[in-house]
Amino acid sequence: MKRMIHRNANVQPYSLALVESLSKNCGKDVHSEIASRAFTQALDRLITDRVRVFTSCTVHRLKQSGQTTHDRVRQKALTLIGMWAAEFESDPTLGLMEECYDSLKAKSTPSCTLCHLIIDLSYS
Repeated sequence: MKRMIHRNANVQPYSLALVESLSKNCGKDVHSEIASRAFTQALDRLITDRVRVFTSCTVHRLKQSGQTTHDRVRQKALTLIGMWAAEFESDPTLGLMEECYDSLKAKSTPSCTLCHLIIDLSYS
């Protein structure tokens, strides 16, 4: 988790790729860790970074005021959350990931790029 919230944008994608690989190749114990409160909060912090409340122009203001999470890292994290929410929805013990997804979706507004990424994440 330390590497995922690392401020170096070159470190973050590798940590996300590692967690994605672990989720695909390991069992329920690893899935429980991925869907834990600490991990989902770290993902939320990574995506929202310094954002407290989304407004129609929050993302645009962040780009001008020193946003620290790179857009590609944010997009990868959003994609993984959507994938995990879909994958874990059949197991009620892993519901925190779906809560994280729903929370990010609720914070969004349709006028921002970040918001479009969140809203466009749909799982079947």
